[in-house]
Amino acid sequence: RTSTSVLVRGTGAAAGASSAMRVLRRSAAALLPPRTNALSRGSSSPHCAATPRARAAMPPPPPLAVTSRWLSTGGIGGGGDLEARVNQLEAIIRGQAEKIAALEHSASTAQKRFSVFHYNVLADQYGSNLQPWFLMGAEPPVSNEERKHMHEQFYARDSDGRLLNKGWPNWSADTLGPERMAQIEAYDVENFSWEGRSEKLRAKLATVRSDVLTLVECDHYQDFWSSTLDELGFDSVWQKRPRDSSTDGCCIAWRKDTFELAGSSSVRR
Repeated sequence: RTSTSVLVRGTGAAAGASSAMRVLRRSAAALLPPRTNALSRGSSSPHCAATPRARAAMPPPPPLAVTSRWLSTGGIGGGGDLEARVNQLEAIIRGQAEKIAALEHSASTAQKRFSVFHYNVLADQYGSNLQPWFLMGAEPPVSNEERKHMHEQFYARDSDGRLLNKGWPNWSADTLGPERMAQIEAYDVENFSWEGRSEKLRAKLATVRSDVLTLVECDHYQDFWSSTLDELGFDSVWQKRPRDSSTDGCCIAWRKDTFELAGSSSVRR
């Protein structure tokens, strides 16, 4: 049995501050009159205003861009109001700076929430339709009574603990018959081969919106899962099952834009 654990920490703590800065810029820009925007967008006269269509096509100006020519013509409502408006802008900037500090503190202390998606992806030795818990594709379908009997045959052991009916179809032949067994074998080839199953697994995980993935019975890590998870935006670690005859193990993956690896450990027992 293998147990794998990882320690990750969140990233992107400055997102709240960035959002607050955008609010600051919008607030400051709102205090500038329309003709300021017209000048900073290329007007030739302080009394020239661009048409709505022209303004829509022009890029927005820097929020506090004020030309010397605009200042010399009286600026915001005439020279007498300029100092008052500048003081008002400074007060807004101070207030927004306090909000940014509060947001940064909140981001650093707030409880973080994330979701975990757990998936048994079936190792090759178990990902087969020729197991008593699958047996899909038979007509008529396998009944509950038939399945119960085949489970008993599958696990039956002699006095020394050895399996009496090891391997397909030894535990199923007296229940299913040749025709239904052939149908189950054909379904296995069509739907359980790794080539087809791996593409279905990739498509399934592409729809998952969780922050952390845990995959068990996970083999093909080096040739499939490592690169697939990377393409889907995840970093990951993997630990093989300690049993020599097994090639599968446990995988833990996390979103790169949400967490970063701080450490990992594995317990083999």
